[in-house]
Amino acid sequence: MSTTPAERAELTQLLTDAQAGDNDSAATLLTRFQPAAAAVARSYRYVRFDDAVASANSGIALAIMQARDVDELLRTVTSMARREVVTEHARTPITVPIRTLARYHAIMREAGGDPVTAERIAPERGMRAHTWHAVHRAVTVGDELAMATLQVEADDDAKALVRHVLSQLPEAELRVIRLRYGLEDGRPLSDGDVAERMGTPPSRVTRLHRQALERMRAAIAQ
Repeated sequence: MSTTPAERAELTQLLTDAQAGDNDSAATLLTRFQPAAAAVARSYRYVRFDDAVASANSGIALAIMQARDVDELLRTVTSMARREVVTEHARTPITVPIRTLARYHAIMREAGGDPVTAERIAPERGMRAHTWHAVHRAVTVGDELAMATLQVEADDDAKALVRHVLSQLPEAELRVIRLRYGLEDGRPLSDGDVAERMGTPPSRVTRLHRQALERMRAAIAQ
């Protein structure tokens, strides 16, 4: 959604006032995003249009309340609208695994809501392009075959995510994680045992372990 400087200034003021509790400003913002709500609703053919719009508006309202600034609001409003429609109108008990769904929405946010870009960058974010495409079909058109396929692929996708996260670690941190959690020989070790194996002080192992976990959490949150 492109905006002029004047529109941007107005949106910034409306967002500030809405988050301060001004219901009129929140309603004005919600009205501004009705074309986005309608576009989201039309993409879910298995949900009644009016019901999908109502759910999309719930997501837009959440985006308004949570956005730190106008840039974040414009970047996340569509994906949050989609998430609410999916959450409120599951078509079948066969659902997309929650971790996989969360990663899908994170990738969509990063891609600015563009499915083509999202599918292209998905492998760089720990999700295979085939899995991303299956999630997209499952959440946009209620493709039950795609949902069933995702159940089978969930473990493989989780492994791909683990590989992606581990690839973000420097060599020393990766060595600690592999030993600490038994990724090398199936036998998890304590920090003290890891220090002995690596020939380094336990305090350094503890520090590397903590740094690695922080880096991994940041990679998963991307």
